[in-house]
Amino acid sequence: MTTNVIVSAVVSLVVALGIEWLAKPWLEIRKERLLQSARRRYELGERLVIVAMEATKVLWPELPADVRDDNRRAYQAEIDRSYQRLDDTVKAVYDDMLTAGTYIGRPRRVAVSYALRARMVMVSDRTPAQKAELLVQDTKPVQEYLFSPWWNAVGRLRGFRGTVQFAEADEPPTS
Repeated sequence: MTTNVIVSAVVSLVVALGIEWLAKPWLEIRKERLLQSARRRYELGERLVIVAMEATKVLWPELPADVRDDNRRAYQAEIDRSYQRLDDTVKAVYDDMLTAGTYIGRPRRVAVSYALRARMVMVSDRTPAQKAELLVQDTKPVQEYLFSPWWNAVGRLRGFRGTVQFAEADEPPTS
């Protein structure tokens, strides 16, 4: 009887220590990798929101002729600041291609294609308004495809269709 109790205690001790020393470190490493991937996806989502927001601001209409010069300068300064922020954000998306590594399969191809296309749009010799128009047009389906909640099947499908058209379209010329 006491032998059974001692054997049970020893087996429990060996199993507990084995899990603690062998399995737990690997689980902690995996947990950290998953958290890092989630952070990168979140950052990409934030950047796509910034791209859409700043590109929309670049598309603001011209002011009427009767607006005061100081207001006109402030308005143009805000549009210029938005264009610069748009360019910086697209550079950050392009430079952080590791974010695409957090996806598997088609979502990875969509993320990489978007980053490359967005950067090529920004370095092209189009006007800022044309660049902003293209970025707004490309960003929305990518956002819907990569960041729609799992229960929003309509949004995901709409984003999927938009990214199919986006992926099959010719790359924008750089000049």
